[in-house]
Amino acid sequence: MTGHSIRVENMESLGNFNRVIIEESLENIGVLENVAIISTKVEPITEKHKTPWLSRWALHSVEVEAGEADKIADEIQESLDREHKGSCYADFKNESNHYIISPERFFFGRST
Repeated sequence: MTGHSIRVENMESLGNFNRVIIEESLENIGVLENVAIISTKVEPITEKHKTPWLSRWALHSVEVEAGEADKIADEIQESLDREHKGSCYADFKNESNHYIISPERFFFGRST
């Protein structure tokens, strides 16, 4: 998304975005300082996770202010793990819209 930000008029009226960010999917965890962490759950890695280079996942339930969503999406995209291609992505959504972010691509659309 870097350099390709989208702007949705009146995003603030759509409500804040919520989702889980897996800390280990980030090369730069500093992006977590820019979101509200509601809770954190740490779980050990199992074979079903398909991430054998990790021993645990720290799953942060976060809230992103609607007016900051584009900026945070940019920051997340720049921070995602690029070493393990195709294994890391992030998403967050509210009642109306959904961001899906990978290191290479960015999608924004209606929530279903």
